[in-house]
Amino acid sequence: MGFLKVIDTKVIFYIFVGTLLIVVPCLLHYLKVSSLENKIITLETDKSKLQEDLIKEKTNFQRCDDKREEQNKQIEELKVEVTYKEPVSLEKVQNIYVKDKTCEAELKAYKELFND
Repeated sequence: MGFLKVIDTKVIFYIFVGTLLIVVPCLLHYLKVSSLENKIITLETDKSKLQEDLIKEKTNFQRCDDKREEQNKQIEELKVEVTYKEPVSLEKVQNIYVKDKTCEAELKAYKELFND
């Protein structure tokens, strides 16, 4: 009977160790899969948020581009063509007579020039 108890103890021990060798890797694999599934869910959430942000930014970009085009059209409409025109007469400038070099005399000469 003692022999059966030893065999039974050894058999129970090997069954326990065998079960542990099967259960522990399965448990570790389950934990790893659960962790990866959580990462997938997080990444999918991030992906959808980034896609929404991308759509918003594309819309904003299009608005800015439309505004830029509108401003460019307005700038084109406001352009003015400049033509050079010769001065009518330079004789008045050539006929300035300053009595002396005082500021009052020069000022009076210029006033007479522009009031004519």
